[in-house]
Amino acid sequence: MTTLDKVLPCPICGTDLEVKPCRPSKRGKNSIQVICPVDGRHLRGFIAHQPLVDDLLWSLKDLSSPKEQEEGRDDPRGSDRG
Repeated sequence: MTTLDKVLPCPICGTDLEVKPCRPSKRGKNSIQVICPVDGRHLRGFIAHQPLVDDLLWSLKDLSSPKEQEEGRDDPRGSDRG
């Protein structure tokens, strides 16, 4: 099971939380927003742990652009990944 297969419910209403990439910070670091789609006041949080963010964003990119995978694009996370 991958990270993307797991679903987190909102602790208030039980709706599946949305996970979205955020724009990079002033320092150029990416983060991920976790938010309740029904009402952002229920739960809204940010994840800035770079290894987790990089892996999740890479996984999302893999899901959204299968053509780039076939074209042999390099993995920007480093050549030591398999």
